Formats: sequence, C-alpha cells, structure tokens
Amino acid sequence: MTLLPERHYNNAPITEAVIDLGLQLGTDISLDSLDVLRDQAYPQKDAVVVGQVQFAGTGTVATHGTIGWRFRNGDGTYVHQARLNGFGMSRLAPYQSWALFSQEARRLWNRYRDSVRPVAMQRLGLRYINRIDIPLPMNDFGDYLATVPIVAPQLPRTLSNFLMSLTIPMEGDVTATITEAILNQPIATHQGEKPNTVSILLDIDVSQVTGLSLSEEHIWERFEHMRKIKNHVFESCITDKTRELFQ
Repeated sequence: MTLLPERHYNNAPITEAVIDLGLQLGTDISLDSLDVLRDQAYPQKDAVVVGQVQFAGTGTVATHGTIGWRFRNGDGTYVHQARLNGFGMSRLAPYQSWALFSQEARRLWNRYRDSVRPVAMQRLGLRYINRIDIPLPMNDFGDYLATVPIVAPQLPRTLSNFLMSLTIPMEGDVTATITEAILNQPIATHQGEKPNTVSILLDIDVSQVTGLSLSEEHIWERFEHMRKIKNHVFESCITDKTRELFQ
C-alpha cells in the first residue's frame, strides 16, 4: 500500500487525539499504586469507571468498578489515564503537533512503566477525533467526503442523519476503524459553534493487537507507523473541497 503524502493544516479539525496502551499488570498492582503516579502538572483527578450488566432471573444487575485514575492538567488540554489495564494520554483542542503530544505521552508513560512494570502488551491504539464543519447550503456530502453512505437511487438523496462505521485491515497487523456521523449536537471545541454549518464526525481509530512487544523502541516505532496510517486514512476520506476548510 502506497501511503498518501502528509499535509499540514493551519486549522486542523482535531478535537481530541488519544494514545492508548492496553496492558497486563502484575497482581500486586492496586489503585493506590496508580494514585501515586499523579504528576504535579496534572492536579485534577477523577476515577476511571467501567460498568457491567448481568442478567439475574428476569431482571438485570448493574455493577460498577474503578479501574484507574484520570488526571487533567491545569487548563484541561491534556488528560492522562493510569489504569489497571493500561495507560492512556489525550490531547484536546487546540491540538498542536504530534511531536509535542507524543513527547508528553512518552514522559508520563515512562513514569507509569517504571512504577508498575507491565507484564505484557495487549493493544496499541491511536485515535483522532475530528469535527468537520461544512458550510450550508450543501447539496451532497460526497462533495466533502470520499467515504459516505451509498443511498439507493430509488430513495430521496437528502440525509437528515447518518452513522457509519467501517473496520479495515491495513498493513503491518494494523486495523483502522472509521466512524462517520452527523453531529446533531456538535461537540464543543475551543472555537465554539459555527452558524450555518452541518458538523460531521470523522473518528479514526488505528490499533494493533498482535505482534506486540514491551520494548520502548518497538512501541514508539509502531506508534509512528500508526500515525502515518491514520494520516493516510484521513486524507483518503476527505476531498479537496474539505481541505480548503482547514487552510
């Protein structure tokens, strides 16, 4: 597969970028072990909670459990997770650059790794959530998106809503999941809401679950490869008309 060339956009539509490492930890690691990982630059803390629903007779029983901690920096633009099943790092809008984002993620990952000493790597994930504001009036989503739902010719061409998810195997044991949707209630950004537009979610989640190693060289080499795959997917999903919106 020949990857499309990377482009720089002055007004990139990124609302959140996520680096995630799914891990197996030793049985001696507890929530208290993770709590001490709070960095002084991340003063805000809340729990990472998962839920489980089990059938009990004719009803259901809902259980919740804390699996880690979420730490936010002062202005809320960086969030990192120290979990019993892994490590996560998010950069919220305004996104700056991969170099700065990955550098901060790597700094905090090194603290996490040295403290909890993971047993095995189970998943690497790189996710970029984009909000594309298309100006109205707009006749065809195909003018802005190269990957769109195909509507049967016997049906009206106007869409008031859609949700589409595609999972595509890429090269090097990497899988890309692409989710597109109309945002009826657009997600908040640092730029606020834009009048006379329709907002489209373009969510690209690139992951690898096989052939993984805990070595530092392997982890960040894979993330660099996944970033290139993510950029290829993004460029493949949009048109030149969309690119003009980001300049």
